[in-house]
Amino acid sequence: MIFYSESIEFDVPCSTLREVHWLYFEPEKQEFSPRTMWSLSNAFSSAFKKLDTVPLFKASAKLGEFLTQLAAGSGKVSVADHSPGTPQTTLPRVLTTSGLGL
Repeated sequence: MIFYSESIEFDVPCSTLREVHWLYFEPEKQEFSPRTMWSLSNAFSSAFKKLDTVPLFKASAKLGEFLTQLAAGSGKVSVADHSPGTPQTTLPRVLTTSGLGL
């Protein structure tokens, strides 16, 4: 999953965003399988749990704004899909330059 954002900065390692991707497309629990806003929020929250306290707090605080913009279709945030099960070993350059703080 690739997140494009001009206004929200998640100051987290690339590995955390990769984990969000896998938790969303290959969830560990069956109830998170539907591609809903709730399962996307859960994927972020689960991946953020591995962060240290301060980065966890900062990333969690920005998650609500990110999801609100995504739900509102503001054009500032969008999600690009790719086939589940297809390994994504590197994140595209656009991700690192789109305000995600990587």
